[in-house]
Amino acid sequence: MTGLLDSLHPGEEAVATGAVGALNDDCPIPNTYRGHGHAIAKSVPMKPLMSELLGKTTNKRLDRDAVPVLRMRLKDKVAIVTGSSRGIGKAIAKLFAREGAKVVVNYNASEKEATAVVEEIRREGGTAIQVKADVSKSEDVRKMVQRAVQEFGRIDILVNNAGVHVSKDLFDVTEDEWDRTIDVNLKGAYLCSKEVAPIMARQKNGKIINISSNSGEYHQTAMRYVEYVTSKAGMNGLTRSLALRLGPHIRVNAILPGYIRTEMVAHFTPEDEKMLMNETALKRFGNVEDVAYSALFLASDESDFITGELMFVTGGRGM
Repeated sequence: MTGLLDSLHPGEEAVATGAVGALNDDCPIPNTYRGHGHAIAKSVPMKPLMSELLGKTTNKRLDRDAVPVLRMRLKDKVAIVTGSSRGIGKAIAKLFAREGAKVVVNYNASEKEATAVVEEIRREGGTAIQVKADVSKSEDVRKMVQRAVQEFGRIDILVNNAGVHVSKDLFDVTEDEWDRTIDVNLKGAYLCSKEVAPIMARQKNGKIINISSNSGEYHQTAMRYVEYVTSKAGMNGLTRSLALRLGPHIRVNAILPGYIRTEMVAHFTPEDEKMLMNETALKRFGNVEDVAYSALFLASDESDFITGELMFVTGGRGM
């Protein structure tokens, strides 16, 4: 089992078959994590180890179950993930914690959901705190960043994920709805980036990841909601501008998801979904983990020569 875990490259998965699948639940095996020159081994029962890797309780056999291999790629890093009480932000916060990061779970209105995320991370052995902040307000952002530094001493990663979406036609959107969309989606990313940048600059290292959208870049049917598209197009420009301004020690990139099943798109009709499938090469909808693993790559040392890039996570939509 140790050889299986250690032989895989970052991001790969081990499939528990053959000898691994034949092990019973109580068979002791070395619990070894390797990454960045660290290795810790101890004998633990098979069942708890598999539970740790999967983040859930295993059944009697492991045959044909994909087992994510945790490389601890973010060991001892500190990450702020805005809007992480649910959806994509929640998936990113949980994955970062599993990979060794200390995570600040940010929320504005969803306190109960944020508490649940923090509790889940802690149950799995991770470290997290929750911080209420409206990212469109500079004072809230300042206090959030101060709390993160007070708690963990540094900030290595910022994920600008907080966002709102008004599903209305151009002529039905109010001025307040326009302002709120731009304030949260674009101004929020700007304020958070501006606040953490001096800290990262002093550390001579940092990663900023903006969760944008393919609707802000190129695709006709993805560009129906004018205020949302405008905010995400602005975020893409912000990404490139910040990358130029904050180099060489701070990397800034954006992820542009396609159709990801979250509450934000729950209003889509069957006709909408059929249209989307016709436009998507992989013929499936994305899930929050697809985006989370992309964020993990951009947050890790493996992406150190990447900055100012827009990463499309769309399943080939609109090619």
